[in-house]
Amino acid sequence: MENRDIDDIVIYATTDSETDYNSEMSDLFSEVSSYDSDDLEIVDEIYGTDINHIDTEKVNNNYYLGFYQIQDNSFVLTCSISITTYLRYNHNDCVDYLFYYGDALILPSRNIEIMKLKINEDGVYNVILKTFWLKIIQRAWKSRFKKRKQIIAGRRTPVAVIHRETHGKWPKHLQKLPSLKNLLFC
Repeated sequence: MENRDIDDIVIYATTDSETDYNSEMSDLFSEVSSYDSDDLEIVDEIYGTDINHIDTEKVNNNYYLGFYQIQDNSFVLTCSISITTYLRYNHNDCVDYLFYYGDALILPSRNIEIMKLKINEDGVYNVILKTFWLKIIQRAWKSRFKKRKQIIAGRRTPVAVIHRETHGKWPKHLQKLPSLKNLLFC
């Protein structure tokens, strides 16, 4: 038998799943313990600011910002933050607040998601992720905005300006300026 101090902590893992769980828990606790007192003060300040949002009953079909976890093949709301509080504080501080005060030990990601709440008959707060669609729209707009900038730059050229002055309209390739209309139309 080895000599150990009373303060030593020994973890015996017998299966791979226990080892994986222990490494995930170790990562989780090292992340939580890496907060310094200033970080915790900000997290507690956010908690004090957001206390009304925490205490209010969540409403079915409303949108919330926060974290979710996966339970029984569905997304379940773990914690949320009010929009006014989110806009008042730094994004990383809000992530720390949601992580620190959240109910879940293991999260799929540390990204704040936009979620639509669906409360089922058992009172479980299932959510539908809306951030995914927002990213698709952002990608589509980015490409359309790039083309828009190219057309505006083309309209600034002396040849295009002279063409407009003489014919009353832009050259064919510069006539249509892309906009938000029909952005996701296939």
